[in-house]
Amino acid sequence: MASSRVSSLEGLAKQRRLRNPRSSRVLTSLDPRRFVESLGEPHLLHYALPYFVVLAIAMIFVLQMNRMIGANVLRYFMAGRYHRPIAEERIFLFLDLEKSTNLAERLGSARYFELLRRFVDDLTDPIVASRGEIYQYAGDEVVVTWSLAEGVRDANCVRCFFWSRDAVAREAARYTRDFGTVPRFRAGLHGGTVTAGELGDLRRQIVFVGDILNTAARLEEYAKRAGLDLVVSDSLLSRLELPAGIEARRCGELELRGKEAPVGAYSLSG
Repeated sequence: MASSRVSSLEGLAKQRRLRNPRSSRVLTSLDPRRFVESLGEPHLLHYALPYFVVLAIAMIFVLQMNRMIGANVLRYFMAGRYHRPIAEERIFLFLDLEKSTNLAERLGSARYFELLRRFVDDLTDPIVASRGEIYQYAGDEVVVTWSLAEGVRDANCVRCFFWSRDAVAREAARYTRDFGTVPRFRAGLHGGTVTAGELGDLRRQIVFVGDILNTAARLEEYAKRAGLDLVVSDSLLSRLELPAGIEARRCGELELRGKEAPVGAYSLSG
């Protein structure tokens, strides 16, 4: 009885090999010629090839969507993380291009746009290296965000600014050649509790709402008026261990536009 079962199994295997003699050995043979020949097999053309084409299109679609709406944002949508508003501890860095109005007037809209695009491209690697996410572009302003834990770790939120400054400085000759100037930017940095959730119907996006964003934007305004590189709230600075070579200088209690109470702040340089 057992021998008859073995015989029938061997017979089935032999039939499969006879129906598809080349593809049955293509993986075990490790022969490139057989692999190329197997590409013409009917079962590959009818079943496997369409499957891999659909898979490739799906992967390209996901990658492009991830680029369009931001790293990790597609994952947030698919997981439904912000389907209902939730409270989060986050850090926001507002980066603003200096003298953007004068640049736009001198360069014209088309060349100014090219300057902005190159500037934003040069910020990409520092933002990724510091584990940040681009929250939004607002004209000549870039807003970067971190979860509080990620932004505080190794002072990522501070490193992002100085790495971005270094990235632009490395391309100074190219900026000067193409635009006659090297872009400079000021920044404000603050963190705390915000409300996060999905907003919109025709165009859905993840939005962060709270006074934390207003304060970070006002600190950036102060940095621009005072000619400072980076201004950070003292509440956030108290959670950070600054990298070597970065110095903090107290700005005092600032009366910021739209804020009832003054905000303690420091200027960082290095």
